Amino acid sequence: MKKIKILFLAILLLFFSTVFSEALIFKHCKVYYPTGYEKLAVIIGNKFETVRPYVVDFFDFDPGSINIFIEPNTIITNGYANYLQKNTIKIYTWHPSGIDYTYLPFDDWYTFLLIHEFTHIVTLKKLSGLKKITADLAIPYLPDFGKFSYESVTVFSESTYSNNSGRLNNPVISLELFNTFKDKLPNDRLMNDYRYGLVYYNANGGFFKYLIDNYGKEKVLSYLEHSMNNSTSYLEIMFGISFPYIFLAKIPYLVQDNFKTTFGHSYNDEIKIWLNSLPKSDNRGKIFYTGKNERIFKIEKENDKLYILTSKYGPVAGYFNHPIHQIVVINKKKEVLARYYINANDFKVENGNIYVLTYGNNTMEIWNLTQNKKIVSGKISAFDVYNNQLIYSIYDDSEDISTIYGLNTTYRIKGFIRNMAFNGKSLYFFIGNSLWEIENEKMKLIDNTSLKGAFLKKDGEKVYLTAKVKDKMQLLEVNESFIQLTENLNIIDGILLDDHIYYISYSKDGDGMAVYEIPKTLNKAKFKIENNKIFSLNFEYKKASKIEEYEYYFTPSVFIPIFITTNFLPEELSSGIDGFAVGSFFDFTNTKNDLIFAPFYLNFNINDSGTTTNYTYYGSAFGIISQDITEKFSITSLNFVDFNHSYFSGVSSFSLELLNKKISYDTSITFQVNQTSNYSYFDRWNFSSEISFDLFISKEYLSYGIGERNEISFDGTTLYFLPSINFYVLNIISQNKYLYGNLNFNTNYVNFYSTLINAFSFYKQAGFGISFSGTYNFKNYNSNNVFIPYLYCGHPKSNILYIQTGLLINLDGKISPFIGFGMYPHAIFAMF
Repeated sequence: MKKIKILFLAILLLFFSTVFSEALIFKHCKVYYPTGYEKLAVIIGNKFETVRPYVVDFFDFDPGSINIFIEPNTIITNGYANYLQKNTIKIYTWHPSGIDYTYLPFDDWYTFLLIHEFTHIVTLKKLSGLKKITADLAIPYLPDFGKFSYESVTVFSESTYSNNSGRLNNPVISLELFNTFKDKLPNDRLMNDYRYGLVYYNANGGFFKYLIDNYGKEKVLSYLEHSMNNSTSYLEIMFGISFPYIFLAKIPYLVQDNFKTTFGHSYNDEIKIWLNSLPKSDNRGKIFYTGKNERIFKIEKENDKLYILTSKYGPVAGYFNHPIHQIVVINKKKEVLARYYINANDFKVENGNIYVLTYGNNTMEIWNLTQNKKIVSGKISAFDVYNNQLIYSIYDDSEDISTIYGLNTTYRIKGFIRNMAFNGKSLYFFIGNSLWEIENEKMKLIDNTSLKGAFLKKDGEKVYLTAKVKDKMQLLEVNESFIQLTENLNIIDGILLDDHIYYISYSKDGDGMAVYEIPKTLNKAKFKIENNKIFSLNFEYKKASKIEEYEYYFTPSVFIPIFITTNFLPEELSSGIDGFAVGSFFDFTNTKNDLIFAPFYLNFNINDSGTTTNYTYYGSAFGIISQDITEKFSITSLNFVDFNHSYFSGVSSFSLELLNKKISYDTSITFQVNQTSNYSYFDRWNFSSEISFDLFISKEYLSYGIGERNEISFDGTTLYFLPSINFYVLNIISQNKYLYGNLNFNTNYVNFYSTLINAFSFYKQAGFGISFSGTYNFKNYNSNNVFIPYLYCGHPKSNILYIQTGLLINLDGKISPFIGFGMYPHAIFAMF
C-alpha cells in the first residue's frame, strides 16, 4: 500500500503545482490573474463592481461574493460561469472581431461578458428553502428554467444595459432571424442548420423580452422562481434511490403546465403569437446569390467580381460539428468562378489577390490566399491592405493596448481594434461601437453611439459601414454627416457596385441566407457623439494575502455526501441485498484542473439460496483531470483503492500535441501522442495500455492520417506487445454526403472499411449508407468481404448515437439483416 500512497501524493503535487496565481480582493469579487496582468485585474474588478448592481437589482437577488479568473494569451472569444463551484466566472481576454462581432455585438467586451456571466450566477443561485441550503453547501442541484434556456436571461440582460450593445439590439440577429422561424422555434442543437446556436441564445432571449414587455417583469420572474424551486437537487436523487416514494412528491409539478398557468397560453401557442406579431421585411430586392442552409458573413468586390464569405451547414456538419467554410468568387452573370475552402475571420481583395485573416495555432495569421503564402502571424485583431502594403494591429491583453503596424508611424491605441480600413489618406478603425479616424497622425472620434456591424469597407477613398438607423441596419458611407445608401433594410454586410447595393440578409423562405441586389438611395444620417455609458468607477481593492489566494484551491468546490441503504426498499427491488454505503465526494478545482477525492465505507449482506455473505469495503476514489486551455495537453487519472482488501485499480490517459502547423492556407498538419492505461493490484499487478502516435493532415473538406498503435499488456507473469498501423481518409463531398475509409493491419490481419454517406431529406439526421468491409487473416489464410447497404437515423437532439439497419451481403451471395449502433453514421460498432 506504500506505493499507492506515494501515487496519491504525486497526484496532489501535480495538482497544486499548477494552481497558484495572484489575486485582488474587491468588495464583491476576488479577481485571480497570472503574473503581469494586475492592471487588467484592476480594470475587470472595477467593471464588475460597476455593473453588479444592475444585475442584482433587476433579478432581485444577491448571490454574494464571486471569483473571477482571467485567462489570457489565447484567441478564444468566450467566457463561462460555474454556479456550482464557488460562484466562478472565467474570462478570456480575446475580444470578438471580424465575423465573430456579427454575433457578439458588444461595445465593451469585459463589461458585457461580466453582465452575461454574472447573470448566470444570479439566476441559477436564486433558490429558497432546502434548495438554497444545499447550494450554499456546494451540494449539486439541477436548475430548471421551465421552457427557457439558461441563456434566455443572459442575452436579455446584456441587451438592456445599453442601446448600442447586445444581441437583441441588433435587428439582423434578432428580428430578421426570428422571422425565419415561421410558427415554431427550430432545433439548433445540431450543426445541420445555419441557425445553429442562435435559438438557444438569441431567440430565447428575444422571447424572454417579449414576455416581460407583455406580461411584466414580476410575472416572468415568478415563473422562473417557481421552476427553479421545483428543480431536482442531488439530495432528492440520492435519497430517492433508498426511498423511492420520495419521487412521488414531484408528480404534481410534472403534470401541471406552469407556463400556461402563468401566462394563459401554452408555450407553443405563445411562441406562435410572438412570432406572428413581429414586423416583416418584404422589400429586399432581387436575389443575386442563394446560400441554402448557409450562414453568409461578408461580401467584397473587385472590378465585376464579388467575393462572398460563407459557411455551409447540413447533415455532415451535424455529424462532425464542422461546417464547410469557403470564399465564393462570382461574377455579375452569377457564374461561380472559384471556391476557396478556408475558415476566415476576415478577408480583403486587392489587385486580384485575396488576403485572409485566419486561425492558426493559438495565433491569428494573415495569408495571401491567391499566392498561398503566409505573411505574418501573432495576436492580430484586424488588418487592411493598401497598394500591396499590409496594415494590421496586434493586441496586448495585459495592457489592453492595440499596436498598429504598416503605416509610416507605429500607433499604440488604448483598446481592442476589431476592424480597420485604410484609404491612403486616413485610417479608420472600430473599438467596440466607436469609430475612430487617424489622419495626419491625429486621432479623432467620429461616432460612439450607433450600433454598428462587423466590418469597415472601402472603395477608393470612400469608406463604408453598416450601422443602426431608426431600428434598421443600413449601409452608410463614412462622412461628416454619414450618407445612408439603403432604406428600410436589415443588412449584415454590403457593398456598392455600379450604383447598386449588394447586401447580405436572410432568404425570403427562411431556409438560409442570400445576397440581394437593390438600387442605392441617398439620405443623410447624423449621429451625435455622447459620453460613453460603458464606464467603470474606481472601487477600493486590496492585494490578497497568500492565504486568501490559496483559499479557493484548498477548499472543496463541490461536496457530495453519499448515503444509500436497501433497508427501506421493497423486497423485489433489494434483490436479496441488505446493507448501506456512506461516503463523500470532494472536488477541488482551479478552473483548469480538478482534483477528486471520495472516501467511502460499504457494508452489505447478500443472501443467495439461504446463505448470507457479508461484504465490507472502505477506502477512497481519487484522481485528477487536467487540460491545457489550447487543448495541446491533457491528463486524466481516476483511481480506486480498497484498504480492507489491499485492492487498487485505475485508469489513466494523456494526450500531447507535439506539432500543429499550417502548411497552406487551408491545410494543417498535426502530430499527437495519446495513451490510455488500465491497471489493478490484488496480490499482483495487472496492466494494459494503448499508446498511439498519430499524424493528421486536415483541409476544410478533406482530412487523412496515419497512426501507429501499440497494445501493451501484463498479466502478472507475461508481457504482451502488439503493434498495428492505421490509415484513414474523410472526404466531405457536400452538405449531405461524405466518404470515409479506414485501413488497419498488424501481424495477424489486415482490415479495410469504407462507406459513403448520403443523407435523406425527410429527416436531417437520417440517410442511406453504402459500405464495404474486408478482412484478411494471415494466420488462417481466410478472408471475409461484406457489402453493406443500410439506413441510419440519429438522435433528434444530439449526434451522440446513430441506429443503423440494413443488409450484410457476403461476396459468396449470403444475405442477412442487421441492426447496428455507432457514434457516427459510418461507424457500426455492434450488429445483431
